[in-house]
Amino acid sequence: ARAQAVEVARLRHLAAAGVRVPRVLHVDEEFFVQDWLGDVRLDKRLRRRREALAWWQRGLGTLVDVHARGQYLSQAFARNFIASDDALSMIDFEDDPLEVMTLDEAQARDWLAYLHASALAFHDKAPAPQAECAALLRAAFAGERAPVRRLVLETAQRLRWVLRLPVGSGRGWRRHIAILQMAVSLMLAAETQTTTRPRTQR
Repeated sequence: ARAQAVEVARLRHLAAAGVRVPRVLHVDEEFFVQDWLGDVRLDKRLRRRREALAWWQRGLGTLVDVHARGQYLSQAFARNFIASDDALSMIDFEDDPLEVMTLDEAQARDWLAYLHASALAFHDKAPAPQAECAALLRAAFAGERAPVRRLVLETAQRLRWVLRLPVGSGRGWRRHIAILQMAVSLMLAAETQTTTRPRTQR
């Protein structure tokens, strides 16, 4: 019941801020009804090599837009972005990160979740050369607020050590290490010239 109350409240609040989320149509004690946005999830789009990069870039832009409205998501995984026409809507809000963290941390958490989910979708089949992905990420990330950028980059620096782990064939448990390495590489690629804190030398 509490999770439902949180999700309904968050959906309404996000919608009022202009974020693309399902409309709440009816609320009962044991259930609620919302718009059906379809089943074309972003993680599926990211596995279609020919269109993956464009949809990944839309995801980046969506995060920047949501944060510019002073909002944040709950679980910013690619599976929770629904593709409709050329735009993305978000679902899954049964928790409220602001109950345990600041707005800056919640927005940084959105980036970490999205980049990790991207790495999962891109594993073994990146949609474009790494330099092109990095350039798109830096361009989008430059539109983010400085405190949020700093938190993401500090996290990337603290996780840099995983890049030294051997992954071999990238199968089994090594696959998870390979995905994490790609996620950390994406986080590090987000560094821009506007970042004031120098990178830590290891």
